[in-house]
Amino acid sequence: MFCNSLPALRRHFIETEDEQKTSEEGGPRTSSDGVDDETPRLTLCTCTLLHPEHDLQSFIQRDYRPLRSMCEVITLYMDRSDQALAWAEFFNRAPSLGKHPFALVAGARPKPPKSVLGRMGKVLLHGLGAARGYQTDEDLQFAPTAQTPALDVDVVDISWMDTNTMGPRHSYFNVNRWLIDDLAEIILTRRRAAARPHRLVKLDMEGRTFGNVWVFLAAPSWIGA
Repeated sequence: MFCNSLPALRRHFIETEDEQKTSEEGGPRTSSDGVDDETPRLTLCTCTLLHPEHDLQSFIQRDYRPLRSMCEVITLYMDRSDQALAWAEFFNRAPSLGKHPFALVAGARPKPPKSVLGRMGKVLLHGLGAARGYQTDEDLQFAPTAQTPALDVDVVDISWMDTNTMGPRHSYFNVNRWLIDDLAEIILTRRRAAARPHRLVKLDMEGRTFGNVWVFLAAPSWIGA
């Protein structure tokens, strides 16, 4: 609902400094909806998405730029093991935004799933995985490059964290102290992930670095002294 409402919401918020620098100089600026600078607007200080159930490609290609023009502190908490989002992918036939922390890269597209024509019609290989719009999670892990830079958002991967709830791993952010403290700091101080080194560290997975992915500095419960 939020992402689909961005075109209507955008007219009510002040543009970020980066967006203002790209606007033409001279005379009062007028947006595409005809609202000029004299109209009172709001400031969107932070925007935090918690396990968002939204189409991944729609966010990258359509929603990111309008949101970034309204807000400079955008944070997404994601979980690769979120079972609710896995079912959403199956019904929507497309990757979900809250389930792929390594895909927030400009122009990134998953490889289309392979298919064969069988007696019952078109049968997707790898069953349920292909029905989600991609073959494996590795098809949605993109290291940023000069041609495909990472989106200017803070992605916090919480896939490995312990939870206080069993099963879906979709709604435990309200009972996990690491998440609660991090959410409070974002709202109160408006600090980006790079300015929260006491709690977050940039992820380096198997020698691959991802420019906008962070993890909490907390050891899993199975690690002992």
